[in-house]
Amino acid sequence: MSGITKVAHVMRRVSPQRWGGTECVVFNISEELIRRGIESPVHCTDMFETAGKGRIGAVPVIRHPYVFPWIGLSTEAKEKLKLKGGSPLSLPLFFGLLREKNVSVIHTHVQHRLGGMARTAAKLRGIPYVVSLHGGYYTLPEIQAEKMAEPFKGKAEWGKFFGWLFGSRNVLNDADAVICVGRAEFEEVKRRHPDKAVFYLPNGVNVPRFSAA
Repeated sequence: MSGITKVAHVMRRVSPQRWGGTECVVFNISEELIRRGIESPVHCTDMFETAGKGRIGAVPVIRHPYVFPWIGLSTEAKEKLKLKGGSPLSLPLFFGLLREKNVSVIHTHVQHRLGGMARTAAKLRGIPYVVSLHGGYYTLPEIQAEKMAEPFKGKAEWGKFFGWLFGSRNVLNDADAVICVGRAEFEEVKRRHPDKAVFYLPNGVNVPRFSAA
């Protein structure tokens, strides 16, 4: 940790009412970093929440406006994408990463467009970035992938330009390191990226936090 003073995390969303495995991992890491004297702000979209700055425990959370960049999405489709799947576009999040002061490392917990923004922001700032895979990047069952794509099936995707602009397809290729929460994902990333620094870091649940309603 020598020389690292701030790690900026990138997530798809942070909503206490819809807490999941990714949130557990990110906040366990962030709280430990903070205990070690390393600032650990989280940048995410404002899905299910209000845009702006807030805090969950000791962790600063900055939520940014976003859109799902497909033409003709119904309200129902957007709600499904908020719950799972989809690849939101948030230019405010990208510029927020550029404005965040004194960042040593960017740690993205999402790939695709948001991951591409983390990649590009790190390159523009001349700092390293790390990718965490929380399962389902290479190991997602095909039937589940098809179900996640149903809400935007047949819709024109105007956000492809931004995927190209931010290098979304190169998020793993250009990362300084890749962290895998699951063993199967770890083995698959090692197979596909034999020259990449890949780490297996299993995670648990903070039991006291969830012991009460």
